[in-house]
Amino acid sequence: MIARALLLFFLLVAPGCALLHSSSSAEDTAAADKLLTRAESDLAAGKNEQALSELRDARDLSSLSSDQKNRIDLLLERCAEARIGELSKAGSDPDEMEELFDLNLPRQIAITAGVRTAKLMLDQGEPIDAYSMIKKVDTRYPPAGTHHERVLAGDILFEAGMKLAESHFSILGLFSDQDDAKAILEYLVQNYPKEQRCDQAYRRLAKLYEGDRLWSTSIERYQDL
Repeated sequence: MIARALLLFFLLVAPGCALLHSSSSAEDTAAADKLLTRAESDLAAGKNEQALSELRDARDLSSLSSDQKNRIDLLLERCAEARIGELSKAGSDPDEMEELFDLNLPRQIAITAGVRTAKLMLDQGEPIDAYSMIKKVDTRYPPAGTHHERVLAGDILFEAGMKLAESHFSILGLFSDQDDAKAILEYLVQNYPKEQRCDQAYRRLAKLYEGDRLWSTSIERYQDL
């Protein structure tokens, strides 16, 4: 008796569910078309931020056709490249650039966005954040130091490490800027060994370890130099 009741319930409800799903799919398809049309228009008009927002909304819709997914991906690439150009200017918000890195874009575009984010952070006086951003790029797209933006990434790491090496800030003698400098410069020489100023990084590391009375480590860095 219970089995019959369940079967009857399923037969009555299933068509309604299918109808709702079909209606939802049609609505998503129509909404995606509208967003794509607006995004194309905004992109052509140079409204890259608005176009990017519309494309993200379109990509979040379910039941997209293969053609719509392809259009979204192509437009996202074009829009992201244009947006990277805008946000690479001095004074831009690094958080906005980092959003591009997190958009799951093709590797080359994403790496460019990530390294440019680090450059903006460094320029705005945040060397530790810049270092963390480079590590984030390298972790997502290994092996570290092999991508097409490696020259700029190496420059950022060098500048960040040397800047902190000149600072004597610490919290009660702990968590010092110079400790962070050692971490950054060690990361540089290990992962970006072809950076033109690695010799200076080794020399600075040796001096920092010498100041900490870590004689054997200091000698090792002089030998590396």
